[in-house]
Amino acid sequence: RVMATCACTGQAIGTAAALCASKKTTPSELRKHHIGELQQRLLRDDQSIRAVGNQDPLDLALTAKISASSHLEGADPIHVIDGEVRDTPGQWSHRWGAKMTDEGQWIELSWDEPVTISEIQITFDTGFHRQLTLSASDSASRNIIRGPQPETVSDYTLSITDSDGTRSEIANVEGNYQRLRRHHFEASSIRSLRLHVNATHGSPHIRVFEFRCY
Repeated sequence: RVMATCACTGQAIGTAAALCASKKTTPSELRKHHIGELQQRLLRDDQSIRAVGNQDPLDLALTAKISASSHLEGADPIHVIDGEVRDTPGQWSHRWGAKMTDEGQWIELSWDEPVTISEIQITFDTGFHRQLTLSASDSASRNIIRGPQPETVSDYTLSITDSDGTRSEIANVEGNYQRLRRHHFEASSIRSLRLHVNATHGSPHIRVFEFRCY
């Protein structure tokens, strides 16, 4: 618990220091004039700030229409752009969820007019509701899963549709175990973006918290 708190604090301080350097300003002036920008940068890097959601003006995903092959009750596709990347255990208020099938499932972002994108950011579920810690206690250790968490999406592809309607694959990932994934590619004018999930690390349900596009 202490290590996690120190890690979050260190990330916030380091990001603030970098922002001070880039703006050639002091910490006190940063607090007065740029605190919102600091908060949005931390959220982009998967920090959590109580009562603050994603309002990044550069995030084109926030302007997209969202559709999916299917979804669980309450786990609506629109949740991937609701600005939140955490959920209460047992609830699906801030993530898209769908039943895993042999054919997989997909979720798509589309725009009325083409947008230019060179970075796609996806936040998956890595079982934050379950304790993962170093402990000599049997009561703690027996519930720890050491390795990729079953909720996490393992295999997936990303494809885009250009302004002419041609679909092309830009990423094919197998064995993912990370919560935050960023995919960079040559800036392209696109009309839609599709994530197709082919496997999880064991969970019968696909879980995706957030999409961002830059």
